[in-house]
Amino acid sequence: MGLAERRLVATAQEQEFKPFAENMKNILGYEVTLTFDWGAVENHSDCQWICSNKKATDYMFNRLEETFKAVCADDMGKTAVREKLKEIKMVPSAGDLEFAGGVFTIRNDLTGNGAWGADQIQAELEKHL
Repeated sequence: MGLAERRLVATAQEQEFKPFAENMKNILGYEVTLTFDWGAVENHSDCQWICSNKKATDYMFNRLEETFKAVCADDMGKTAVREKLKEIKMVPSAGDLEFAGGVFTIRNDLTGNGAWGADQIQAELEKHL
């Protein structure tokens, strides 16, 4: 990880993550803890491609916004989310979806290989609400 990668990630944090966090607050009606493993992006062999093409937004942020818009479309969904969800952890790597102890962890590959869709994320989330 060099200076160029850190600059790319800093730009992504400012231009992609901050608006996403604000959108999520509006969708949920409260501020949930949002964590994203930016170190994994900095150290990814395709860091420049991921950041330049806004892949965190494409494969993570937009899909989560879509998921939570659907889940929180009514008062029942908003209440269920507020009662159970404390944190959303986003890990940019291939993997699984997990909900434990109020923490919803999404592992999504930012290169698109096996990335979870919003409908799959929603189905897993709703099992735990």
